[in-house]
Amino acid sequence: MEDGFSLAPEAIKAWCDRNNIQFIVNEDLGQLGIPLPLGKGYLLRVLPRPDRHMMTLVVPLPVKVPPALINEVSKATALANSATFMGAWVLNHGKGEIYFRVTLPTRGVMYDDEGFKWVLDVMVMSLRSVVPALGRILREGAPASTVLQPPQAPKAPAEPKAE
Repeated sequence: MEDGFSLAPEAIKAWCDRNNIQFIVNEDLGQLGIPLPLGKGYLLRVLPRPDRHMMTLVVPLPVKVPPALINEVSKATALANSATFMGAWVLNHGKGEIYFRVTLPTRGVMYDDEGFKWVLDVMVMSLRSVVPALGRILREGAPASTVLQPPQAPKAPAEPKAE
């Protein structure tokens, strides 16, 4: 590990063990799942692509896009992609699924613990910046451009008026 590690499922399992991070293994698919600190249902899936010398890290959002909102959410993911420096927002039109993914090279590239953690941190920051806006689009019918606005801070309760 002195010189780093290549992105392979066994190396990522070892990284999780070294950093006390829980993970789930799907032996049938050769995939890992790492729970993210974003709430229930947010699982980073580690998808090896050895034939392409790549590793895809993907986070499916725990929502289903209703057919009536597919066009607006499609515009929102395109806008989010225009402002995202690393990764891609994807809408599966047929299934109504949204996910965020980052694909990394595995050939001739070595990662260290801090570098891989940085990749995961960037993904979490991207999710935290866009997911609330996607939620407003789905719940309130907000426009697609909502994804380009800074996340809204929770509002403090109104102060009672003095009489």
